Amino acid sequence: MVGAATYMTIKLFGESFNLFLIFSLIGMMGFSGLILVISDNQIYQVYSLSHHNAGIYMIITFVTLLLVIMPVYLIRRTMFHINTSKSGGNG
Repeated sequence: MVGAATYMTIKLFGESFNLFLIFSLIGMMGFSGLILVISDNQIYQVYSLSHHNAGIYMIITFVTLLLVIMPVYLIRRTMFHINTSKSGGNG
């Protein structure tokens, strides 16, 4: 139910909301990873993985998303809009 509601919300609000959602999720992941890396005590007792390792993995994922995935997404969406405007103007 949560996945369906999230999907419907993403489709309802459009592309600007998607960009805001992606930026905010990337920012939260980086901030959470930083908190886990610099904390000395264990925040979540049930995790078997150390917080430092989890924070490092989150920061690596954050950097990958920010420097690789996000530009690819933006370039693909820009190319899609350019192609759509070219084909729409000629028809």
